[in-house]
Amino acid sequence: PEPYRILETKGKWLQEYATRPQLWLRREVYEYTKSVNIPKPCTVIHVRRSDAVLDMPDARKYHAISEYIESGRDVITKDIFLLTDDQNAIEEAIVEYPEYNWIYLNRTRFRGAEGGWENQIPSDDPKQEVIAILSTFKLVRGCDVLIHTLGGFADQLYNQMGDVTRINIDEDKENVFHQSNNETVVISRPFFKRH
Repeated sequence: PEPYRILETKGKWLQEYATRPQLWLRREVYEYTKSVNIPKPCTVIHVRRSDAVLDMPDARKYHAISEYIESGRDVITKDIFLLTDDQNAIEEAIVEYPEYNWIYLNRTRFRGAEGGWENQIPSDDPKQEVIAILSTFKLVRGCDVLIHTLGGFADQLYNQMGDVTRINIDEDKENVFHQSNNETVVISRPFFKRH
């Protein structure tokens, strides 16, 4: 592993202990994760869509499920833990790629951009959304491959997973954001880097 990753994992236990959730929340996360069975080996695919389908100047590029599958074709496993904010992505994956075992959390999601830019809680239950996020961080730890687009949540998933195969389908592309998902806006951002 890269030197900074070794240092990062050595202090991870202290950070986890110091920032651990209250007992009631840890219990809820434990119960939630117990209800999800993810066979090993597995691949995690994080499909970020709610801000990709908005008709706004800084909307992200929309990626079809096929782009994730094709980018990981050589390393993808039969069992795929699909993380997404879009119910359409789940249906697209199941219909277009029935040869894979798609695993996803049973939770409320928006379809496309129906939640808008600021509404991040499709269930109207903030507590349940937090439980789902914290459970996700635990569930991904046993998987071997992470396929995603540019984003902070993907970075957190990678940190939880450890030293795994990571494929950023936006990697080496300057054109991450689109205007109206028709024209590409070329960006240059300091956080756009190789992992």
